[in-house]
Parts: sequence; structure tokens; C-alpha cells
Amino acid sequence: MRAEELWKAYCEKENIDIDTPYKAWGFGDAPDQLADLVLTGIKTATASAYDLYFMEAC
Repeated sequence: MRAEELWKAYCEKENIDIDTPYKAWGFGDAPDQLADLVLTGIKTATASAYDLYFMEAC
């Protein structure tokens, strides 16, 4: 499913205006593999490097 299809389904389920802005991005460097791990329950958490947030703020 593409991001647009997922957003549409979510908006319909939650009664949200389809024109509400949203952001979509890749899930790591291997998005399909990581998504499969989430769907099978193997991957249950994620984290980001604190320093990268600091670099974006500068």
C-alpha cells in the first residue's frame, strides 16, 4: 500500500478530513524488510540518534 492509500483508509476509519496534512517517510534503510519485521511482531520498537535531532535544530 502506498502512503496515500494508508492515509485515506485511516481518515475514513477515524472520520478525519482527507485533506488534513500529513508527512510520510521511508522506514530506515530497508523499509520493506523493517515493515515485515513489524508486521510479524519481531520488531516492536525503534530509536533515533539523539545527536541527529540536535544537528537538525542548528
